[in-house]
Amino acid sequence: MYVCLDTTGEPINIAARPDTDIPTDVAAALTGMRRHITNRCDARVVVGGKLRGFQGLIPGAVEEATLSVQARQPLYVAGGFGGAAAAVARALWRAATSWYPPDFPDGVAEHEAALGRLREAASATPPPSD
Repeated sequence: MYVCLDTTGEPINIAARPDTDIPTDVAAALTGMRRHITNRCDARVVVGGKLRGFQGLIPGAVEEATLSVQARQPLYVAGGFGGAAAAVARALWRAATSWYPPDFPDGVAEHEAALGRLREAASATPPPSD
C-alpha cells in the first residue's frame, strides 16, 4: 500500500499531488511525514541517524524519538551504532559513555536544544502503560 502525503503529512490522492517531486519546504515535509508515521505506529525503533548533513530542522532520529515520547509510545534506541541514536540514548538515560563509538559525540553539541526538548518531553510525559 502506498500513501501519498502533502507537505503537512496529510494523505492526498496521488493524482492531486503537485507537479514537482520536491516540496518547497523539505524540512516541514519531513516533519509532516514523521508525524503521520507516529500517528500510525505502536512503537519506534531508532538506529543510527545523521547528526550532520540531514535535511530536516533537526536530526530525523531525534525528531522521531521526541514525537514517539510525546505520543507515549515505547521507544527502543540502539545507540551503540553512534549517530543520532546515541545522542538520543545519552539525552534520555545519561548512560555511561564507555560504550559510545570512538568519534561520538561529534556534532551532538549543535543539537543540544533539540535533545533538551526530548528530555523535557520525556520528563513531562508519563511512560506508556504495559
